[in-house]
Amino acid sequence: MFTKERHFQSSDLASSLLANSNEVESEFVPDAAPSNIESFKFTLRNVNEVPKAIKDLNQTKATGSDGISAKVLKMAEPSVSQSLTHLFDEWLQAGQFPSAWKKARVTPLFKGGTATDCDNYRPISVLPSISKILESFANSDLQNFAYKSGLIEQHQFAFSKFSSTTVALLKVVDSWNMAIDKGLKSVSVFLDLRKAFDVVRHDVLLTKLQSHGVKESELRWFNSCL
Repeated sequence: MFTKERHFQSSDLASSLLANSNEVESEFVPDAAPSNIESFKFTLRNVNEVPKAIKDLNQTKATGSDGISAKVLKMAEPSVSQSLTHLFDEWLQAGQFPSAWKKARVTPLFKGGTATDCDNYRPISVLPSISKILESFANSDLQNFAYKSGLIEQHQFAFSKFSSTTVALLKVVDSWNMAIDKGLKSVSVFLDLRKAFDVVRHDVLLTKLQSHGVKESELRWFNSCL
């Protein structure tokens, strides 16, 4: 029986799109990184970062595939934080993402339309809490590097520090009001990409990271994560 869970676990939109194009997806092989740009490096975690990250976990969130809830992790924090700090640093420096921490519990959430159509469900993927902490450290390091290197455009609002899609909405509405006051016309284009994250080419993404200074073990880590 083909269930909704199997649909989300087996679907590969990127591959299906490539099959209908002239492009051929290949395994990512790192090129020689540019030598004239600053290199991105993961930072070693200090003794306070992991305990704080564990305490900041939302214990009302669902438990991941490892069966360890955020509540249990919070209770065990004094005993496990030092070991986790060592593990995080080891995995980041080695350029590897633990396979067990990439396994998610997938729950289909109905969006509307015909209930028997699997495409009318949005998959909610719940990763292990420990995995989320490791990813948050990598994300923090990469964002700090991107801001320092001037890689974040001023018109990027989502997934950006001190900004949000709400800020984008306020900005565009303000520009419309200014145009109306001046008697001008406004034209807007909105694109809604179906399952946008699912069709991102990993090889293209890794090449972009490499071109901006992510290389060696750091590049291998992102490759392993993907």
